[in-house]
Amino acid sequence: GPVVSVDLFYDDARERSHPPDALAIEMESATLFTVGARAEISVACVLAVSDTFSPGGERTRIDDHALLAAAESMGGVAVAALRSPELRV
Repeated sequence: GPVVSVDLFYDDARERSHPPDALAIEMESATLFTVGARAEISVACVLAVSDTFSPGGERTRIDDHALLAAAESMGGVAVAALRSPELRV
C-alpha cells in the first residue's frame, strides 16, 4: 500500500497532509526520491516494517529472525527487479 516518504524527523502533522490510506511513514528513502525527481529518472524502494505502534503509542520492534527474513526478501525483490527486461535500456 501507499507509504509517505518525508525528510523531516520532527514533523508537525498539522502542517503536512498525508494520504488517509498511507500505511506507514518513512524517512530513509526521501532523499533518493528527491534526487530521482530532480534528475528525471525512475526510482523505486523496497521497504519492510520493523517497528509498529499500538493505539496508545507503545513501540514494538520485530525480532532479529523476522528482520533478517525481511532483509533477505527485500534483497530478492530488488535483484528480480534489476533483472527485469523492462529495466534494460
